[in-house]
Amino acid sequence: PLVVIMLLFFLPILYLAKSGVGTVSRWATIMVLLLAVVVIMVNGFSSPKIDLGNLRPVMAHSLGEIASTSLKLTVLPFGEVVVLLALFDKLDEKANSYPIFIFYAIFTCLYLVNICVRSYAILGAETVGTVLYPNYRTATLIQLGDFFERIEAFLVFNYLLGSLSKVA
Repeated sequence: PLVVIMLLFFLPILYLAKSGVGTVSRWATIMVLLLAVVVIMVNGFSSPKIDLGNLRPVMAHSLGEIASTSLKLTVLPFGEVVVLLALFDKLDEKANSYPIFIFYAIFTCLYLVNICVRSYAILGAETVGTVLYPNYRTATLIQLGDFFERIEAFLVFNYLLGSLSKVA
């Protein structure tokens, strides 16, 4: 039943929240490594289906439309930073956290660009605009013969673990 699934999802969140910031940060480090493995795997398996012709036209919209849409899409993630500001008093004042922050900021940007470019290169602009989860739809197209199909299950697993991390 649904209650059991919700409980199995909620118990690790409670554990992480109760264990403190150190446990959540170790969990997030493991999640980033798992995410990187799945991204490399999906990129490698989907490379035969990439059609770079799907990336054209590059500037089909005006610069103002692109800027306003980009602003709308980036306000929410930066709004979440305000919530994380409460954790700054837990940081060691002597430790320099800027290199770690810069590394993960660059990693996140490259990850999002990778997903967008891969989805557009495989599906095309029309399909990406109509599908709710283009990354998932891209993964459904990956088939390695008859023995390795349904690679999108890895993505769903990543989505669940990522949402668990975000909620905790």
